[in-house]
Amino acid sequence: MLARAPIMLCSAHGAMAAHSRDSPGNGQQLYRHIYLGCKEEDNVQKNYELLYTSLALITIELANEEVVIDLIRLAIALQDSAIVNEDNLSMFHRCGIMALVAAYLNFVSQMIAVPAFCQHASKVRGLETF
Repeated sequence: MLARAPIMLCSAHGAMAAHSRDSPGNGQQLYRHIYLGCKEEDNVQKNYELLYTSLALITIELANEEVVIDLIRLAIALQDSAIVNEDNLSMFHRCGIMALVAAYLNFVSQMIAVPAFCQHASKVRGLETF
């Protein structure tokens, strides 16, 4: 079994950054791949489900505050890209990204158990039925 170098993900000056003893930038590269993966033109529903699973697994496996903050920033950046739509994504892809972000933020709200965050996520879920 190969030994993995520990990766510490952190935020610096509002930007996503990553540090590792052996390969700096792994965290940032991972975030970039997830971000770009969400915007692939040939994505289908399964792709968005797998991206959600990836985000959830990263959150659980690397469970620390800095990683969660970085992933929330990533989710918000994805949401912003779907709203602004500079890439001219189809409505299907924009909705897929928004669903991914909503599902991930709901997941995070349950994981970190911040009451105000959980209440907001529940409120937003309630609005979806209309």
